[in-house]
Amino acid sequence: MENIQPSIKISDRDLRDAIKKEYSNVAKLPNKGYHFHTGFAAADRIGYDPALYTTTLKEISNRLPEQATHSALAPSMKEMLSLM
Repeated sequence: MENIQPSIKISDRDLRDAIKKEYSNVAKLPNKGYHFHTGFAAADRIGYDPALYTTTLKEISNRLPEQATHSALAPSMKEMLSLM
């Protein structure tokens, strides 16, 4: 017997919104567990050069323009850097 799945009609916009929401959730809750690979392990799995994503926060913050350190995220960024 054939297993026929019903087709679902969804607009391009609704699909894009759902994908954006899912990736937003990954960014907010990276350890939740998803049906797809995430994080550095996913990057390794598909062959990205580890040099692209092994930069430390201190190295990244040193590349930012001074104005960026005065953003709304500055307190949490400073807190994170102080832990290093």
